[in-house]
Amino acid sequence: TSGPVAPKNRAGIQSVSSIHVGMNDGQKQLMRKLLVPAQWIDSFNFPEGPTLVVSPAEHLAIKTLDVRADNVATAVKTLTEVGFNQINGNSVQIGSLKLAFSD
Repeated sequence: TSGPVAPKNRAGIQSVSSIHVGMNDGQKQLMRKLLVPAQWIDSFNFPEGPTLVVSPAEHLAIKTLDVRADNVATAVKTLTEVGFNQINGNSVQIGSLKLAFSD
């Protein structure tokens, strides 16, 4: 998916490729109505911007952003230096929001 490119930054972040959200059945139904005539089950590819990936949840929540970076290790290191918690070699978290990096 194409979309806005991030301005040059210390972490080397380029763009968000997908947004993972949790929704309950009622929220999914509402999204389906909003996106008519397009039909989708668990993900939706917009003409521009990140893909929306939906998983079951009790409450509406953004779970993870899949982020492209020049270098995964640099992105993780830079964000941990400013207060994000490192989850693994390619992911960080602040509060309930996770960022998963790929290059």
